[in-house]
Amino acid sequence: MTRKRLIQIIGIFTMIIGISQFWSFFLPFFDSSKSKVLNPSLVVIGILFLLSGWGLFRLYEFGLDLAFWLWFFNLPGSILIVVFRLPPQKSDFAFLVNFLIQPITIFLCTLMTVNLLIVIFLGQAETKKIFNREAANTIVSKANIEQELGL
Repeated sequence: MTRKRLIQIIGIFTMIIGISQFWSFFLPFFDSSKSKVLNPSLVVIGILFLLSGWGLFRLYEFGLDLAFWLWFFNLPGSILIVVFRLPPQKSDFAFLVNFLIQPITIFLCTLMTVNLLIVIFLGQAETKKIFNREAANTIVSKANIEQELGL
């Protein structure tokens, strides 16, 4: 897979998270058992994730910067959720058994790993080069000149 394709996949994944934040905002209207309390921070976070996902998908530089920082600040939250999700145990063996038995914990650890990999991928210099419009235009124009000259 090329880097551009991975960036577009991450962009789509980021937009899905933004849509899920909007869904979480409107969820109290659809569930009669919950109180009708709205959390406006979910809308702001949803908008930020949608903007960064769209920016990644369209290869805009602001999308790369915004997505990197959103995923970077999401990482400590993911770690804290996993840590507080695990119940305290008296022995290491009991901790390991409970960790492996609970599928939600494995799912959360997988999401945390994906989050870390996205931050590492978006922070690499090769990925940042794709978003640099001047360098991309220079490479394209250089290739066109070479093609015209028959080199």
